Amino acid sequence: MRNLSVAAVALLFLISTAGVAYDRSEYRHWVDLDDDGQNTREEILIRDSVTPVNYAPSGKVASGLWVCPYTGRITFSPRDLDIDHLVALGEIDAAGGHAWATEQKTAFANDPDNLVAVYKGANRSKGDKDAYLWLPPNIANCTWYLDARLAVWNKYGITLDADEQTSMAFFQDKCPKHEKGIKLNRVRRWLGTWFEGLF
Repeated sequence: MRNLSVAAVALLFLISTAGVAYDRSEYRHWVDLDDDGQNTREEILIRDSVTPVNYAPSGKVASGLWVCPYTGRITFSPRDLDIDHLVALGEIDAAGGHAWATEQKTAFANDPDNLVAVYKGANRSKGDKDAYLWLPPNIANCTWYLDARLAVWNKYGITLDADEQTSMAFFQDKCPKHEKGIKLNRVRRWLGTWFEGLF
């Protein structure tokens, strides 16, 4: 019975500490840092739309044309989209962001260099996972994703952990080959089988 109690206490401790890596509310996001009347979410929607966006009477983005870089999915509705942090808030907090001042946490949470409009299902699948655990289903954008994340890490002077360094090294070698194969397959489809022997 005593052993069971010890095990129960240990389990409760693990449950209480697991998944509570940081306080997300400390990273205040979707604010209007430049006082232009558009919060960060709206600004990223405007930036990432392939065509000029249309606005609702409220001033918010009502429609546009977005191609999700994670999935390749196309949408005209901002309701289908989340704004994703390439380097997740939980990642940066664990890597040293927990010691930042409130202003720096807010700046990171709203940094356009770390934000991209993506299909909401893909964003929620990614969560706080790093590149060791998650890559875009659209493998054609694998290199872009890794490079964009690395640029953010470098911008904030953070050194990648060993797992992500291993993943980066592996996929930075493999992704261009996959992407080349995808492009060649598209050329084959466009030109037909007549040129099959050339590629």
